[in-house]
Amino acid sequence: MGDIDNTDIQYLVKTDTSGSSAVDGSMVEMLTKIDRETHEHISVEATITGNGATVVNVFKFTGTVRIISQEAEISEVTDITTCSAVYATLYDGTNTVDLTKNGIDLSGAPVGSYFTKDQVATETYSLNSADQVRLNEVGVSKKAGLAFTATAKNGVDNFIQFRFTGDANTSFKMKILFCYTLYNGSTLELV
Repeated sequence: MGDIDNTDIQYLVKTDTSGSSAVDGSMVEMLTKIDRETHEHISVEATITGNGATVVNVFKFTGTVRIISQEAEISEVTDITTCSAVYATLYDGTNTVDLTKNGIDLSGAPVGSYFTKDQVATETYSLNSADQVRLNEVGVSKKAGLAFTATAKNGVDNFIQFRFTGDANTSFKMKILFCYTLYNGSTLELV
């Protein structure tokens, strides 16, 4: 299990009718304890290759998994001239559910380029290309590492997938990091 410092913990805040906010100390203590005991981190460096529309099964999961953050960084490039229509999905062998909208273009992105899920599933990943200095702020329409809950179809293999359109030469590596919580015997493992 990974360690989480207090800056990573979101506290429950009560708002009374006068509009002022107060943090319930016992709830903060409980949430701090829960967060420190249940969040785990998984990191993998995946080699991505593919010609045409390509699907890569990155993680296999069972039960219910709460993903706190999902992010990736391009760590090595052989050829990324063509890598468009990048997005992520859940897949149970029959049904596909989008985690992000099909849309970011990694074509030409240099080593160090970073993307993250910080919006709802109907929006694309946020991309910070390392071709110049960039800033990605959490704003009104964005959340820092927008969390989501995935529930697997019982009795079959379920996957978190990375999808893109490449060409015959597309080949690069990316480091993928997930911070997550497992519920009731659920699993999340590398494929």
